[in-house]
Amino acid sequence: RGERAGFHDGGKYIVFRRENPFEEVRQLKLEGTKTKDLPPDTLVIYDVKNQSFSYYHAPDDVEYAENRSWMGYIVEKDHMPQPKKKRRCRIFGKKKKEVESKGSMLYLLQPSTGDSIRIEHVTDLYISDETEYLAYITHVKNDSDIYQLHFYDPTTQTSTLLQESTFDFKDVTLSDKKAHIAWLSTEDTAKNKIYRVHFRALNGQEWTVDSLYSGVPEGWSPSSSGSIRFSGNEERLFFGLAPFPYNAPKDTLLDSEKTSVQVWHYQDPRIQPEQHDDLKRDLLKTYLTMLDLASGELLKLENDTIENVRIPYDQNAPIAIGWSRVPYMIERTWEYPWKMDVYAIDLSNGNTLKTLEGIRHNLDFSPDGKTVVWYNGQDSSWYGKPSLQEGPGKMISGGITDMIAEDINGNPIEAGSYGTEGWTRDGKVLINSEFGVWVCDGLGKGTCRNISASKVNDRIRFRLIDMDKDNEYVNLDSVLVFEAFDKDSKQEGVYTMQKAFDIPEKKWMSDHQYSLTDIAKNGSNFLFRRQGYDEFPDLWLGNTTFSKPKQLTHANPQQEEYQWGSVRLV
Repeated sequence: RGERAGFHDGGKYIVFRRENPFEEVRQLKLEGTKTKDLPPDTLVIYDVKNQSFSYYHAPDDVEYAENRSWMGYIVEKDHMPQPKKKRRCRIFGKKKKEVESKGSMLYLLQPSTGDSIRIEHVTDLYISDETEYLAYITHVKNDSDIYQLHFYDPTTQTSTLLQESTFDFKDVTLSDKKAHIAWLSTEDTAKNKIYRVHFRALNGQEWTVDSLYSGVPEGWSPSSSGSIRFSGNEERLFFGLAPFPYNAPKDTLLDSEKTSVQVWHYQDPRIQPEQHDDLKRDLLKTYLTMLDLASGELLKLENDTIENVRIPYDQNAPIAIGWSRVPYMIERTWEYPWKMDVYAIDLSNGNTLKTLEGIRHNLDFSPDGKTVVWYNGQDSSWYGKPSLQEGPGKMISGGITDMIAEDINGNPIEAGSYGTEGWTRDGKVLINSEFGVWVCDGLGKGTCRNISASKVNDRIRFRLIDMDKDNEYVNLDSVLVFEAFDKDSKQEGVYTMQKAFDIPEKKWMSDHQYSLTDIAKNGSNFLFRRQGYDEFPDLWLGNTTFSKPKQLTHANPQQEEYQWGSVRLV
């Protein structure tokens, strides 16, 4: 069975992992083969142009990216041919002491040339999506554990040691374009550790944020429970801050001698069962923080009021959007949908503005963060306004003639919407109705237009498929691809348009369910799965002409040995 399929090297190759056949593994176990001696799973690389397969021993840890030519994988055993060992004198030769390590053998492979590189004692591998640079961690044990973080260029086979520590590194992250690298490290010997964040650029620039760094609250530090990520232009670094973790002092009491008490109060923001259920999440909570990589200035974005902050897709935007349910926690126990307040945060200085109050339904904002739109369930309409503007917004969905309130099947709640599909560069938002997709100005200028559906069949539902994952905006002047669902026949398929507002062209409709798996960035190929009651969800290769898709896997051949049922619409 093929798993975790994706494109590599500009879409020239499809990479996936294949498990060993169950019967072969079962037979080996019957013969007494130990689990550690079972053959590893197979890494399969499919050459799209030559329609050929290559096979390599590989377990779960495989790293590749579409814009890279080098990929890497870690295996516990070295299956590559080894040079013959020199015979030693039995009298004077000393047996070489084996190195103790938690790591394994790292293979770096370039499918286009067949070149490969081996690196020993590697525990973890990290790659940059759009450069050839990578990072890896090694481990050896002498008198104590020694972990080393390396930055590596496979094109020149040069390695740079970034840091050495007696503890493992956390959340190692490489940026996509400039190959900046950031990671967490610690020398804390306590069970719950205090960390620091490191940043290093190719030009030698570096920052280290710890508990004493300017802008970090007293008693706080970077946390391993958060995540590290770079902005789209790689000029900002985002990570999580949290109070120092609590380490309970040792005592002489047995667990059976310790008492746990719940104290209830009618004004608790969360009832006790919810507090108990959320305890682990609360202990791991972090607060999103931004580091300006040019100046080193730190800006804490989340706090006890603004619980969640979402950075716009572009992540270069001057504005972030935050929201909070804190004022409505008590009434949340009996009201639904839950209310929330929305804040606009100026990333240049940290100033915040409460831009919306008490909204209950879908919220979306433009990739630059400058326009916010939301759904009002009381009048089944969408509204919009500039995110840094106080006061009410303007209705933007007045021209939509199709139903935009979601079918809730008679549930006794206020109906939500069908959501949005994205934004155009000129500030228009794509809003889903029951059957179509409408383009409306985010500030309510002009009228909404249906770009998709009812010209074909009023009972076919259209939803836009994003065929360009790297573009945060929808281009209405390019070819548009729609997922189609016929509510009468229950068939699914694909329609296309040469540009918005053209007549949709049917590519295929059938009694199957389709799911898109991956799309080549620099090509016209994509991977998808097709399944039905009598058809296993195998992996298929298609192209943007939507003609003659090629089946890549046949993962359930044993089905042919059974008298399978059939399905029909009633």
